[in-house]
Amino acid sequence: MEFATLPQMMQTLIDEARRQFTCHSPAKADAFLPPKNIVGKVREALDEEIRLIELVLDEVKAYAVKSLVNLRCRRNQAAPIHRLPHRLLSDIFYLAHVNHNAKYNASRDPFVHRFSTVSHLWRQIVEASPLLWTILHPHSGVVVDHLLARSREAPLKIHLDNGNKLVGGAIEDYAARITPHSHRWRTCQLYGLPEQLKLFLQSPAPKLEVLTLTGCGPHVLDRSSHFNFPILAGDNLAQLHLEHLQFTESKHIHQLLDTLESSSRLEELVLDNVVFTPPSEVATTRQIIELPHLRLLFLHKVSGGSPVQYILSHVATPATSQLCFTLTQDDSLEAALPQYTPLALYQLRNIPETDDLQIILEEGGPHGFWEWGYRLEGRSHGSASGGFSFQIEKSVHDVDEFHPLLSGLGAIFPLPLRKVTLKFYDDRDPSDYHPSTDPSITAGFAEFLSRYPLIEHISFDECRDELLEILTITPTRHLCPLLRSVAFSYCDRITNTELINLVESRADPARSGPNRLQSLEIVGRRDSSTISKLREFVAVVHDPAEGVYGL
Repeated sequence: MEFATLPQMMQTLIDEARRQFTCHSPAKADAFLPPKNIVGKVREALDEEIRLIELVLDEVKAYAVKSLVNLRCRRNQAAPIHRLPHRLLSDIFYLAHVNHNAKYNASRDPFVHRFSTVSHLWRQIVEASPLLWTILHPHSGVVVDHLLARSREAPLKIHLDNGNKLVGGAIEDYAARITPHSHRWRTCQLYGLPEQLKLFLQSPAPKLEVLTLTGCGPHVLDRSSHFNFPILAGDNLAQLHLEHLQFTESKHIHQLLDTLESSSRLEELVLDNVVFTPPSEVATTRQIIELPHLRLLFLHKVSGGSPVQYILSHVATPATSQLCFTLTQDDSLEAALPQYTPLALYQLRNIPETDDLQIILEEGGPHGFWEWGYRLEGRSHGSASGGFSFQIEKSVHDVDEFHPLLSGLGAIFPLPLRKVTLKFYDDRDPSDYHPSTDPSITAGFAEFLSRYPLIEHISFDECRDELLEILTITPTRHLCPLLRSVAFSYCDRITNTELINLVESRADPARSGPNRLQSLEIVGRRDSSTISKLREFVAVVHDPAEGVYGL
């Protein structure tokens, strides 16, 4: 775009620049020298003209930048988001700040206030919002002090990540700066060597709600710790996570229960790869600990005597909690779980409400060793909206070990099961060995079903003929007499003959009685003639799932 007045405007600016330049320039030393030739004078005049134009351009650019900044600032002030109350904007910034810290390594980006560059107003809001300065990591002392000052009296979130990788003295300096503010701590998440963790546990933290202690070191035996630290004396604790720690004295398991007893607001208790020393004596007279707000009890490979049973025997689990146990290979269900009796109402008192159980057998194990994973997932009616659920996991070296696990399940606690799902996950060639064909699996599953006569629905996932045989009604065997529906997902190795035999026996009133099979659901390949034959006996829903096979 060309402006007709541009040459005139530029000349006016150049003349003004020349006057100012001439006025402020000292007399040249060569002013009294003999005149130069005409060419030199022309070049000097042109050079001066170039300098003046460059000077004018610099001034014009500076003026344009300043004008644009002012205009954009005025425009930002008219933006819809600036009509929001400053308190609401501060809350939005806080949520963005917390989300960034959850997803990324905040220790490399201590402030995470890049949105403060959007406008002067946003910067003012950020600087005046104490909550945006409350997430602390072991930065330099100047940064930590700056964050503490900016946060004023707001609750603090204390973090220590990879403490074993920090330079010498950095953790000690960090702890010395923040422990005087322990009365403001709300969250404390520490990962480091035991001697590093202890630096942060010596001061009381009455407002602490979340405490996570994760040990690190070359060997688990080096990760000793204790429970008698002042930080655990508060009564506001809502989440307690202990991971990769070893407690070296027999009294520590009792001290854990003391901590739980004083934490009536506890919502989550997580013990992950924790080793206890077995107690020298059992506290038989201890009062039952009520944790009415407990939502999650997660015990993963907790060893040393029978700590899982000891904890469950003394803690009353709410009817809406989620229980997750991962047993070590030396543990059995009978040893890990307290024996259920109707008189001990506090022990697993929500188990009698479990009516849906999944039994999952999966090939594979940690570190590449050959293992099989066993998982039980139980839930009560309506657990999707906050009801009770439990999950029990264990790894075994041989599928023969599944037999006592399956057959003994009903002896541990009674379950009013209505729905059962049996899943197998095996990545090997289908023509190879499959666990569902193992006699120990079929025998254990048969004993399991015999203990639960109220089952109305069974789902099979990647199973074979042998498991169907135990459900086919014979003159000597009639498991699950109330069975009304069966579902098969990707059970392509089940023969059509075995499938038809099962459905025919279950749909025949003369053999099944008044509670005959009503419906069948099949996901996976099955020829149309077989589907037609099955529909002569029951209602069939068939999904070929061709898209899955095409992957």
